[in-house]
Amino acid sequence: MRTQLYVRLVGLTAAAAGLVGAVGCDSTTAGTKADSKTPVKLVRVMIQDGASASAARKFAIDLLESVPQVACDKDVNLCVPPYAIQGTYPGLECLATGFCKDPLLVPETGVPLEPAPTLVAIRVVFSKLLADETVLDGDMFKTGVAELIGPDGLEVATTKSWDHSGSPDFTSDVIKSPFGPALLLKTTDALHANSDYIIRVHPTNLRDRQGNPPADANGVPLADPTDFTFHTENGLPARAGTSYPKPLSSADPMKLAKISPTDVVHVDLWNRVPLNKNGDPGAVKLTVLDAPVGLLPDNFLVYGATKKDTTNNCLAGAASGTSFNIFPVTIGVWPAGHYKMTVEYADIGGTSPAITTALEFNVVATKTIGGPFDLSKFPAPTCAAP
Repeated sequence: MRTQLYVRLVGLTAAAAGLVGAVGCDSTTAGTKADSKTPVKLVRVMIQDGASASAARKFAIDLLESVPQVACDKDVNLCVPPYAIQGTYPGLECLATGFCKDPLLVPETGVPLEPAPTLVAIRVVFSKLLADETVLDGDMFKTGVAELIGPDGLEVATTKSWDHSGSPDFTSDVIKSPFGPALLLKTTDALHANSDYIIRVHPTNLRDRQGNPPADANGVPLADPTDFTFHTENGLPARAGTSYPKPLSSADPMKLAKISPTDVVHVDLWNRVPLNKNGDPGAVKLTVLDAPVGLLPDNFLVYGATKKDTTNNCLAGAASGTSFNIFPVTIGVWPAGHYKMTVEYADIGGTSPAITTALEFNVVATKTIGGPFDLSKFPAPTCAAP
């Protein structure tokens, strides 16, 4: 909903000025807006980027937003976004339907995926503050107040807090200054692709500061439980901005990315995929279309995020993750030449179709070691068998 505000400045009359001077400075409530006496309402159920970050998708969705809110035309009533999302101003387009594009509507493709470190935040927004004692248990909100249910019917791990701040109606930036007050659930891992989730709220013991139980936007008391369902998008090709070298395809090898023999090929994903701990490329299907003479798919290892194995002081790949690295068998050394390969992978828990990302690059023996990735963050699995 867009609201236009008009401010008119007028001169103070002597009487008005006198009234201003008569106001004392010892009032702790002067200028503070009192709680509305109307029952608290649940007004938004937001799914959005979990933090302000340059790598974030810049999305915010309200499951209660069902139709575009602002009428427009291309000549006079232009679309003026009422807020930003991660510093960008969406909703500039006037659609053929005669309404501005509404960025809070759920996309036809489903709720976007967002991997670490940003992940996804869920905000159950109320029209005014709830009484703390009905919500909080220490710093977190009470067990059973709200949860995220995954496609397996089990609760998804989240961190939970009660955010007192924000306005339910107005914001300058949906991510940097989100709608509130809100029950906040932040996921601790990436959501599955092409999967159904439920945001479940238990309002039985919730009360506003006047003792009213929460109601929906029409004033009807919320049932217990109150569920809100959403479906995630299919898995996406690798993230070009954080993969190295960038996924691409070119007919001219001279324009391809150039890496050094000791660089790490890193593929960063939007969703979680299964990866074999022993570096077996079977979990991620690797097809080598072109490589220096003698190199075959069996000559490469595909590893997830590596970690220290304290039992034998070597490195082991993660069983699942949102990224993987590709190494030649001669660990850490890519023979100079032209490489063209595809990697195919599927979501570890969803039903998304298999995804294929193409990689093509040249290894140059004289190239200075470096690039956007710190090699210490992507160490070679030095003790794993091919």
